[in-house]
Amino acid sequence: MVSEDKSGQFNRGLRAFRSGDYQTAVELLSDAVEYEEQNDRAWNALGTACAKIGRYEDADLCFENALTLAPDNPIYVKNRKTNVKHLKNPPLFSEKSGKTGLFDHIPFDKIPIDKPLVLIGIGAGLIIIIVLTLFGVLSLFSAPAAQQGPGIVLSVNQSGTDIILLNEGGREIKSVSSFSWKVNDIPIGSGKPDDPGTLSVTSGSIAVAPLSSLTSTNLSAGLRVMVIATNKDGSSSVVLSTTLPPPAPGTIPIQPVTPVATPTHPPNLPLFKSGEIIQDTSSHMWWLIATTPVNDTYVVTHAARLPNGTFTSLDSTTTNISFISFEPDKISIGTRDSGGTPAGLSSVLPPPVIGIPATHPQPAYTSGDLINSAPTGDDGMMVILGYDPITDQYQADTISKYYTGEWGYRLNTTPKWFIRPILEQQLSHRPGRITMSDIGIGADSAPPRTPVKYVPGDIISPNPSGVEREIVIIGYNKTDDQYQIDTIASAYDGGWKMAGTPTWEKRVFVERNNPYKLRKIDLSLVRS
Repeated sequence: MVSEDKSGQFNRGLRAFRSGDYQTAVELLSDAVEYEEQNDRAWNALGTACAKIGRYEDADLCFENALTLAPDNPIYVKNRKTNVKHLKNPPLFSEKSGKTGLFDHIPFDKIPIDKPLVLIGIGAGLIIIIVLTLFGVLSLFSAPAAQQGPGIVLSVNQSGTDIILLNEGGREIKSVSSFSWKVNDIPIGSGKPDDPGTLSVTSGSIAVAPLSSLTSTNLSAGLRVMVIATNKDGSSSVVLSTTLPPPAPGTIPIQPVTPVATPTHPPNLPLFKSGEIIQDTSSHMWWLIATTPVNDTYVVTHAARLPNGTFTSLDSTTTNISFISFEPDKISIGTRDSGGTPAGLSSVLPPPVIGIPATHPQPAYTSGDLINSAPTGDDGMMVILGYDPITDQYQADTISKYYTGEWGYRLNTTPKWFIRPILEQQLSHRPGRITMSDIGIGADSAPPRTPVKYVPGDIISPNPSGVEREIVIIGYNKTDDQYQIDTIASAYDGGWKMAGTPTWEKRVFVERNNPYKLRKIDLSLVRS
């Protein structure tokens, strides 16, 4: 027999069988027995897969081949005995060996040897039996052809600019509560009955996936279609997995691109006028256009915002600068008397402000306050990081929730400065608070005070049934907050086998993408 590590199709067939994809298992195991006809385990596995999709006649041939190679294997005997019950014309069956030996059932001691004509008839019958047996032996070494099982019958094809999925019924279709499907890993349909992309459990129903919804994927590599059936008992399994040829170039819709008009200005005409406040989008510095531009030149001075939202010149120094040098990366945010837009500088220091009244109201918020324009809701939530009483400004930043629903993390370490009365007026609600030490930096930071969820030996998956994949935790690095993981699958003999390509990944990604722990195993017993 060919060992597991040399029989690639055999191992892939077993993985497909364990995932519930019996049709694919039949195809892979058929290749395995054609590659090595003496592999009794492959014949037995192929028979079991054929039986799962209702091909009992083919399954009987496979079990008979397995018993021919390993006549004393009790598992093969039991499998064939179970399968014989489903045959329309079951053969004579030996409980001990699992074989259907006709000669063992012929009463040779009762043959009338004194009657020549009877002997001739018996001889002719034996010759016919021998000839039929020879034909049967020759057929043993031809793997049964792969065909669609009668349980759940689906078909998929490309028609024009659409991919059509057809429900053709099947004897097990009544056990299905819903279907979900993907093309090139893109989910199709919302699951709602009136959605054209949703496949109904009613025989004859269709679902449509426009090619235009897949243009973000590599269509030149083909169209990988996977359909998962969710049964009424809560279990799920892959009922169709196939790849369609790449669509013809003419069938791929070209997304219309709306041209963005580029503003143009007559030469030698200024973009900005006297009294406008200009912000440098690269440095976030404010400038005041001090006088009317003349001779292709601006007269500018640094500007600062007052607590009431208006602007003033920061000092009496002015600078002359040409239109062509000043205008790039500059935008107008209003006039010196209209206040401009809120938001501050990217510096960790508050922007300079002059003209603050000697006394002003105390700040309404303190560090750690979560503030918003509405009493509830997550959109636009900000966290107060500090307050500078000299300039009467808050230091704050946008905050987002972790995947666990907890607050929260900032995208980066750069805070923003806001004039106190403007911020308190625009964000007048305080839905909650957060401890400053619990604020993370970046979406890949771990939620605050969350313990490590998994330990070495845990087998985890994106879904509770492990249909798509199973991952085993090999180790955890506390310093880097990373898991060492590898894909794993159950071996045919009941053990476990890893893919042998372990990787390190951020804990937050592993726990977020694989929320289900299926079981725990002893890593010392796992083969790689």
